[in-house]
Amino acid sequence: MTAIFIAPAAPLIWSLLAPPSEHWAFIVRHWLLADALTTLALAGITAGLAAGLGTGLAWLYTAYDFPFRRGLGRLAPLSLAVPPYIAAFLYVDFLSFTGPVQSFLRDGLGLPPQAAYVHLPPAALAVGLYTLFLFPYVYWFVLGDLARQDGAVIESARLLGAGPGRTFVRVVVPMSRRAIVAGAFFVAFEVLGDYGLAAYLGLGTLSTGIFRAWYQLGDLRSAERIAAGFLLLLFGLVLAERALGRKRLPSVPRPRPIRPVPLRGWRAAGAVAAFLFPIAFGVLVPLYELGRLLRFAVQAGTVGSVVAPLRHTLALTVLGAVGIVALGTLLSVVGRHGPGRWTAAFPRIFLAAYAVPGAVIAIGVLGLAEPLRAHLPPAIGAFLFGTPLLVLYAYHTRYLAVGVEAIGSAGARLGRRTVEAARLLGAGPLQAIWRVEFPLLRPAMGSAALVAAVELAKELPLTLLLRPFDFETLATAAFRYAADERLPQAALPSLVIVGLAMAATLGLRSGAGAKPPEARGGREEDGDGAGPAR
Repeated sequence: MTAIFIAPAAPLIWSLLAPPSEHWAFIVRHWLLADALTTLALAGITAGLAAGLGTGLAWLYTAYDFPFRRGLGRLAPLSLAVPPYIAAFLYVDFLSFTGPVQSFLRDGLGLPPQAAYVHLPPAALAVGLYTLFLFPYVYWFVLGDLARQDGAVIESARLLGAGPGRTFVRVVVPMSRRAIVAGAFFVAFEVLGDYGLAAYLGLGTLSTGIFRAWYQLGDLRSAERIAAGFLLLLFGLVLAERALGRKRLPSVPRPRPIRPVPLRGWRAAGAVAAFLFPIAFGVLVPLYELGRLLRFAVQAGTVGSVVAPLRHTLALTVLGAVGIVALGTLLSVVGRHGPGRWTAAFPRIFLAAYAVPGAVIAIGVLGLAEPLRAHLPPAIGAFLFGTPLLVLYAYHTRYLAVGVEAIGSAGARLGRRTVEAARLLGAGPLQAIWRVEFPLLRPAMGSAALVAAVELAKELPLTLLLRPFDFETLATAAFRYAADERLPQAALPSLVIVGLAMAATLGLRSGAGAKPPEARGGREEDGDGAGPAR
């Protein structure tokens, strides 16, 4: 079964060994190097800025007490619920000549009409949007790590006269380096795999290069070569992340929780303002802009029907989430109870696939399916390419790690004792797992299903490349309307996606900002606040 879901890598690897197509020299000469440099620059700059913002807010929440702390800590990471491709067209309209900002400058302040009052280069706007809407990955990683740190170290630094800035730079950052590096690389992987924002802003990246090779040139072999190079780049980044995050301080058996220091006056106001920044620009502005565009669409009678995209999205997300949870449960159970080292290594294989961009996996799936098309009976070919079967297969290939990680972490905390106790009482192996272990795994299975459903509802590049003709989901409908500059029509599907993602984020992360570390005794279970719910 594992081979079925890692099979899309085979045509990508083979493309490096096969002769290049006639377009390859043109691609290399005119856009490949520039796309690669732009991709690396976007990923590197964004990862650094997101690491600074996420680490700073996580330390501010953990180490200090200020008004509305718990609510602000819970609302700040909600910007992750807005996909970057939706944020792109919302902010382009928000800052445009007819948008609210420049309209206020002209009408509210009486400034003369000028189109250059607010003008950001596409690359700068992309970095800002990526940072604002992806920093919660670093925030959650560092927040969970700080909850497990020993507060005595921080108190010792304070007693020795270290100020807040020096304590943060010399003590907190080294202690949480592993979490910071993990969160920063998570942000970098998201930027590397993004297609919608880069395509809307007209930036040439490796993801957009894959689309150009396939859509504009009709060259699957060149698209496979670009995707294969992308895989090698990701593999190098994974090795770099392991090397940078390898060293860590020894853990303390019973750490003393970090006690928040009360802030008063302008310091408290500054802390509140620091959290209000991502809330205002990452949550309130997108919601306001979506409401404004939707109002224009209603007034003009051009809202458009989202019934078919919503029905398609629900069908794909339900089928995909159920399959991901079922396969993730099976793999995690086999990995823990199966014999040999190979079974324990199965879950790690799918965790690696989670970092692979959707466009790369989609090209791999096409590389598997296209050669079969000519040799299959027409009925089977129509079923394979005329239905969303390939989309579901690619969904499982990329997002199976969601089920494996969530359910595997819960199973690791259970251990084998529950099943062994049932075996001693006379239950068979399958009966012990079904009647004892599965009921204990249900909360993790529900969380995995919710995370997978939200991820599938937001997925854009994979769906764009593999969907059948005239098959729209909420994500593809929103992107298509935005690409055609029909922004009011894009508001309703975007609002549904953002609303579902925000509800899921609040539900899954209610404990991350609702309870201070001292209320949890300075200890958190694995997976609670230690990593992002993507």
